[in-house]
Amino acid sequence: MTTRRSRAVVGLVASLAAAALIAALAGCAPSTPARLSGVVATGTIRSVTGAPKITGKVTVTAVAKSQSFLVTVHKTSGTTGPLWGINLTSRVIAPSDKCAPGGLTFGAGSMTRKSTVKLVLPGKKYGGAGWENPSFLHDMDITDTSKNPTPSCINSLAAYAPLKWTIGDIRPDISVVDHGKRAGAEGTPVTVKGKPWTYQVVADDNLSSIAQRFGITVQDLFYLNPARSPSPEDPVAYTGETLNLSKANR
Repeated sequence: MTTRRSRAVVGLVASLAAAALIAALAGCAPSTPARLSGVVATGTIRSVTGAPKITGKVTVTAVAKSQSFLVTVHKTSGTTGPLWGINLTSRVIAPSDKCAPGGLTFGAGSMTRKSTVKLVLPGKKYGGAGWENPSFLHDMDITDTSKNPTPSCINSLAAYAPLKWTIGDIRPDISVVDHGKRAGAEGTPVTVKGKPWTYQVVADDNLSSIAQRFGITVQDLFYLNPARSPSPEDPVAYTGETLNLSKANR
């Protein structure tokens, strides 16, 4: 005979089992990155060697509601023209550079004679997995698109601003661990202090197998490699392509 007490115990055990299952499933699910808000980067404009002096400040502000980023160039001084452009680039610029640096470049807009220029940089909502954290855009550059110093130099570099980002680890759910070679992921990763750092794609590799090998998702790979070419979220793994596997190196 089943007593009221035994039924209660059975019910409690079932409830605890259900709670444990929910907790386990929650632990397996990737966390949702918190929406950033407020100033997330600052920079000071510097002229490149030999160019007319341009000064000013740059701030990048996260707009949580639209999941985008507002780039503000303010308090500028010096001579600029109507064909001067503002870009954010994944490459690091040196003072001696004469041309726009290439790499993944976001054309943010044009310079004007106003003291403040505001430009919108897309966030994850518009730009894909990597754009929820645009700190891979290391520098802002100002180019004179009316000048072409050499046939291989599309735009003349006038000034730049190294960006100092204050975004922390917004993807603590990403943990990269090498689980060993498998079909579609036959290459050998480069490690730093025993942890996977980069992976060079070999023939017949594919992104899904590479992601599985390192215990992450393809979307996580896109987040770790926001400056991939020809497209950050290209579904093809190209032989010889180097994929980043470290959040510190994105």
